[in-house]
Amino acid sequence: MALANPSIDIRRFQDIVDEAKKKIPAYFDGWTDHNVSDPGVTFIELFAWMTEMILYQTNQMPDRHYSNLMKLLGIPRKGPETAQAHVTFWLSEAQPGKTIISKGTEVATTQTEVAASIIFNTNEDLVIEPPQLAAVFALQGENGGEGVFGSGNVIDNNKFVSTRPNIVMFSHLPPTGQSGFYISFANDLSNHLLKFSFDFEEAEGNEGYKALIWETAVSHNKWAICDIDEDTTDFFNKSGHTIIHIPEMTRQKFNGQEGYWLRVRPRRQNEMEPDAQQFEASPKIKSFQANSMGGTVQASHGEYRREELLGQSDGTPGQIFHLQAPPVLMPLVANEQVAVVTMQNERTLWSYVPDFSQSQLEDRHFTLDSQTGELRFGPAIVRHQAEKLADTHPSTIQTVMRYYGAVPPRGAMIYFTGYRTGGGHQGNVKKGLLNTLKTSIPFVNKVSNRERAINGKDPESLEESMIHAPRLLQARGRAVTAADFEYFAKQAPESHVARVHCFQPTPKDMGSATVRPGEVHLLVIPKISGDASERLTLEQLQVTPAHKAAILNHLEPYRLLTMRVDVKEPNYVWVSVDVKVVANPLYKQTAVHRRILQRLNTFLNPVVGGHDGKGWPFGRDLYEADIYMVLRQLPEVLTVKSAALYKAHATSGERYATPEKMFAVYSNSTVASGIHTITFEGS
Repeated sequence: MALANPSIDIRRFQDIVDEAKKKIPAYFDGWTDHNVSDPGVTFIELFAWMTEMILYQTNQMPDRHYSNLMKLLGIPRKGPETAQAHVTFWLSEAQPGKTIISKGTEVATTQTEVAASIIFNTNEDLVIEPPQLAAVFALQGENGGEGVFGSGNVIDNNKFVSTRPNIVMFSHLPPTGQSGFYISFANDLSNHLLKFSFDFEEAEGNEGYKALIWETAVSHNKWAICDIDEDTTDFFNKSGHTIIHIPEMTRQKFNGQEGYWLRVRPRRQNEMEPDAQQFEASPKIKSFQANSMGGTVQASHGEYRREELLGQSDGTPGQIFHLQAPPVLMPLVANEQVAVVTMQNERTLWSYVPDFSQSQLEDRHFTLDSQTGELRFGPAIVRHQAEKLADTHPSTIQTVMRYYGAVPPRGAMIYFTGYRTGGGHQGNVKKGLLNTLKTSIPFVNKVSNRERAINGKDPESLEESMIHAPRLLQARGRAVTAADFEYFAKQAPESHVARVHCFQPTPKDMGSATVRPGEVHLLVIPKISGDASERLTLEQLQVTPAHKAAILNHLEPYRLLTMRVDVKEPNYVWVSVDVKVVANPLYKQTAVHRRILQRLNTFLNPVVGGHDGKGWPFGRDLYEADIYMVLRQLPEVLTVKSAALYKAHATSGERYATPEKMFAVYSNSTVASGIHTITFEGS
């Protein structure tokens, strides 16, 4: 539906006539005949008709006038937002030393005859270094550990060789507790692509089934899953190699040994796919070697332009220049400035300001319209002021020139040291499309994004700005109410906010959480990449320090001086569901199992969950009836026999405690999905 243009003045002919008649007594108390036959009333109606014609023309204000009016009111239009992607660089072969891929390395999609390439730039340096093995051991159950790095076994930087009889990797099957095969490194291999070359005796596992999970330690009792890129061992059933992607690592201590830890463990029973079986006997390892074959770094959509010549200064105030490739991605970073080079080859750097209201004559400032690329230097405004010389002399009028910012000298060349251009939804490229290096890098064989790029948004349209304008005018640049804080937090650039809730305790929350006077608690749920039907992990729901800082910095101009803002994650109620269902015989049982699991993960989701698909509401209790309702809507399910709710561990997702009929969810909490159990019964 098209957006209706609001009228600037809604008065019509009769409204103007009535308003004029009401003012007659204030100006002409002797005029008492207000009938239409009175000549004075005739003039009122004539002028009312002429005024209505003027108002009609005014109400036809074009879009450009709306845009200028919003600029006058200080209501900016949001620029494009950049898509973010994690790109992985593969080395042609393992290197003996460090390989550095510099910040700003350009990666792009393949250019075609009909479409230009979409360029991404890496956000930081990627340092790929060879692994340094420190320790290896097999852990049995919760506490028992068998060290396999002693007794003559050899660890040589990146290679482990067993000089004893073949080592049993998983001595406790089925696995319990923390049992697994642990590998420690002396150096931090966060975001590395590691290749393990294994020499095994053949194991007795199920070929073709992913029976193993690789994990890295992020705290003493928290492990993050590593993605497997390639595996020729058929999950440790034969000798070969395994290539895995390592997420962020932290230095931890296990079995008396400090280091950066990896572990590989068999899947537990509740992690198995239907009809899958565990290892019948543990693999026996003879040796393995670890090599770094690449790494992953975050990249942002946009092309970086360096040392762009804008023109030559004529020495007058208020000069305007234009960048060649708008829109410009904001905010500008530290090294994105204007350089003014005089004819004497003196170079000075000028800084960006949002406006010139606080600029003085000596301030080297400029403003920039990110949408059009229009760059302005400070203007000068002529002021006339009266000055009285003496009592016997009349006042004289003096003309004063007020400069808002310095003026580049005449003849100076104007450069922009660098800026990022791009952004928009076209940056949300699919998995694997960022496959081209713009410049060759030694020893780098290929590059790709393993997940879809996210968070790219087009610039805000005029219609969208007109919808937001009343909300901004209502807040008047200040966050006072809970709705104000939620609104401004969502507008924070580079914050990646999916949902935000300003926590206000209710009687139900007594004893669970409190808010002291002057405190504002913003509960933020970040945007989630990947498949919404997959179970979310605690790491995915954590708000990074950078995103918290972006929100707080954005809120700083809006908060009252006496208010203290705290940005944090909500409390998550982790729920594991045990359901017994009768499957529709028209569907395969494995397909029904997968569909139920996807629906439960989606329904019990803080981002896309709930009955409306907008995320499980804050403070909304969860009942067994909710599970019955959502599963009965699936065509794959004939009947839901039973549904039980269990509390689940935040890290593992596994259930604990006893089943409950409902979970109380406080106003500072929402629901997240644990690991579910699905049992089928006959019809």
